[in-house]
Amino acid sequence: MVIDINEFLKQLISAGTVMALLGYLGKTAIEAYLSKNLEGYKNELGKEIEAYKNKLGMLAKEKEIKFSKLHQERAELIKQIYNEINLFQSFLRGYLSLARNASFNEQTKGFLARIAEFVPNVLSIYNPNKIVFSKKSCEMLDSFITKAGDIIEKIMNMDHENISNHLYVLQGLSDEAEMTIEPIKKNLEDEFRDLLGV
Repeated sequence: MVIDINEFLKQLISAGTVMALLGYLGKTAIEAYLSKNLEGYKNELGKEIEAYKNKLGMLAKEKEIKFSKLHQERAELIKQIYNEINLFQSFLRGYLSLARNASFNEQTKGFLARIAEFVPNVLSIYNPNKIVFSKKSCEMLDSFITKAGDIIEKIMNMDHENISNHLYVLQGLSDEAEMTIEPIKKNLEDEFRDLLGV
């Protein structure tokens, strides 16, 4: 049997062409299939990412609202304690002024009563809310409340009807109070401003 080389090459080329064509078409079909699946996967992944972004956004907003409320409550507590300290300072100055004039009257009694109320008033705000204050503020407030309690006790034990005999001591107690009041007020002012971001 004699093989015609030309015929053989034609058949070989046409078989090779068919195989190459089939290979190309198979490759194209697979690429199209994978591309379509990849697009679908990308779309699904995009939807899931978007859903997670929305969920994270909602959680962040929720956290922001909670912290905003906490900052608001904290600012209000700082303000209340600051006001109590201001009142204490004001009543102490008022009492000292009346004592210098040796006048013991209803107004003097009123100042004394308000001075005596300071520690219970400030503790009723501070103790249940200690956790919202910075460590530095807590240390300063604890020290100040103790010092104010000592000063108030000494003032309350004076002979108020003859207060002119105790002016020197009263002035010393008032000066001591002023020296402890100013740093705590400054600290509270700074903490309040930090909360406001100013």
